[in-house]
Amino acid sequence: MEDTEEISLNTEDGAVPAPAAEEGGEEKRPAGKLKKFFTYERVSVIVYAFFALVFLSTVISGLTDSYHHFYSNAQAGLTVTQSLRCFLVILAPIVLEKCFGIRLDLKLVVFLCMFCVFSVTLGEGLKVYYSISWWDKALHLISGAMQVYIFFGFAQLMLKDSPSKNKFWYALFLAFFGSMAIAALWELLEFATDCFTGSNMQKVIPPGMGGGDNGYNCWLPLDSSVSNEAIGEYYRTPGGFRYGIMDSMMDMVMCLFGSLAFIAIMAVVRLIKKDAFENSVKFDKGYRFGFIKNFAAKRRAKGETDKTE
Repeated sequence: MEDTEEISLNTEDGAVPAPAAEEGGEEKRPAGKLKKFFTYERVSVIVYAFFALVFLSTVISGLTDSYHHFYSNAQAGLTVTQSLRCFLVILAPIVLEKCFGIRLDLKLVVFLCMFCVFSVTLGEGLKVYYSISWWDKALHLISGAMQVYIFFGFAQLMLKDSPSKNKFWYALFLAFFGSMAIAALWELLEFATDCFTGSNMQKVIPPGMGGGDNGYNCWLPLDSSVSNEAIGEYYRTPGGFRYGIMDSMMDMVMCLFGSLAFIAIMAVVRLIKKDAFENSVKFDKGYRFGFIKNFAAKRRAKGETDKTE
């Protein structure tokens, strides 16, 4: 009877009891030990710490440009500001979970952070944008898929209690427009960054005609070595006429293609597997301000222990 009680206690938390050791062999480790160690909380801490170190190294690289001279002044400022935005990306899932009870699937968080690595650490920090011509457009294509996935999770969460049988398709519909809204907001962000850091993210001024190696600061005059006639002549050509808007428009077009492609993939997978893409974003009241509740509970437990002593 005692043996039975011991087994029930050991298996209460979901662990499988260890099988009896075979003769002449070693005792097998209980199944599930590794899974119990690598919990969501532990793995997420490892993920956040790793990406935080990557973005911190990019910030330091931009701030120390006066020693290694790898960037122009405009590029150094852009690298620092973009890397600081990546820290906000890391912080956003933590704030959503700890304060609002919304938990993102860890695969989604890794996808988001990896996108920041490719766009900022490699694109700006190592200047891959300027050595690989298609790098920016490829990232905008991927961003469409990523944004659809994120907005789909939130839309599905909002429609969770809806009695409709078409919730999945409604969520996809909302995700598409959410993705395109982010694409438009990003182009506005590029415009603001160009104005305040002297970069040329929008490609408004042709390379070599602005104040800096890779861009033009809209608060500063043009490079004095470039004549007004040369600039005017360039913009009177068919290529120059379209130059100012082509970058922003093509970015949004690539995001459109990426969004539609990922929606098509999600639709096909959903038709094959009915529970696909479920719970990519979860809500649980237990997550909300859980760190405060745990701290308060520990304080109460400690107070009760001190009283008994």
